[in-house]
Amino acid sequence: MKVLYLLRQSLGGIATHARDLKAALSAHEIDVQIEDATDWIPNETGPKFDKVVSKRLRGLAESFDLVHAFGYRSAWACSEAFGHKEAWVYTAYDLPKTTHRVFISHLNDAQTGICASRAIFRALDDAIAIDLTTLSPGVRPVPAGVPDRDEARRLLGLPQEPKIVGGLGRLVPERGFKTLIEAMGIVWAHHPDAHLVIAGDGPERTILEAAKGTLIRPEQVKLVGRVDDAFAFLAALDFFVVPSLRAGFSMAALEAMSLGVPTTVRATGGLVELVEPDISGFVFRQDQELGAHISEILDLPLTLETVGMAGRLRATETYGLEPCVEGIVEIYRNIVSGD
Repeated sequence: MKVLYLLRQSLGGIATHARDLKAALSAHEIDVQIEDATDWIPNETGPKFDKVVSKRLRGLAESFDLVHAFGYRSAWACSEAFGHKEAWVYTAYDLPKTTHRVFISHLNDAQTGICASRAIFRALDDAIAIDLTTLSPGVRPVPAGVPDRDEARRLLGLPQEPKIVGGLGRLVPERGFKTLIEAMGIVWAHHPDAHLVIAGDGPERTILEAAKGTLIRPEQVKLVGRVDDAFAFLAALDFFVVPSLRAGFSMAALEAMSLGVPTTVRATGGLVELVEPDISGFVFRQDQELGAHISEILDLPLTLETVGMAGRLRATETYGLEPCVEGIVEIYRNIVSGD
């Protein structure tokens, strides 16, 4: 079976998910080709754009048995190119920003909508999207050669002794990194030597650098830009924070948990599904809570260790890659066989 993966980004959790599936599906005799359509599928929709995109997409798909769209804009492109109930599916990794009936009607052209979390399923189901299933992305096993804590810090130019809090993701407002930076002012009241390091790139970087400059210890906040190896970055941390304002899922949280790095998420969207509060992870709700939340947890080294170990078990046992792969294989084979 040959499957075309259609994405509009090469970074982030959804891109990691697609690459992990591609690698794992080869063992099931499914050949995946990933097409990063960032340069030719614009944000805009409408006849002027859809006609050009559809022509190119139909040409690309000719030699494939099935097309899998990752993200809503890619799904819209498939709806325009292939129409109703042709051999294409989509993955909804984020919460929808709109549930307008025209948008939902495009999604309903797919054979299946694969929702990364129950929160995404509920949002789409409430909007009368059909043929939905929930199948959470799986985190790949921690690869061999991930550096230990000391080496990971050395590679990032970070100090060895202080507690290091971290974030990872695209630098856009909805990821909440400005809140995380501002929270360090409260953290330092109890942990003056703590550091914050954020990996990722995006249009908000200048704003985040400015926010860092307003702090009393700006030298203890570091924006390291894009990292090619998420595991090597996460291995340097004592505590990982997902401050996203709205999110359907977080692959970065699972990657941190699989390393045993204690993780906290905001109580929004699908993030709260990833952890059992105060058992395998932590949860906070409001911006103004975050600084005190981090500070309190850093005061509890035994709790950090215990929750980190439980988080590792949850990531590998509940969100392992193989169950996800098996679910994807079943979906593909049912569609291609016409079942």
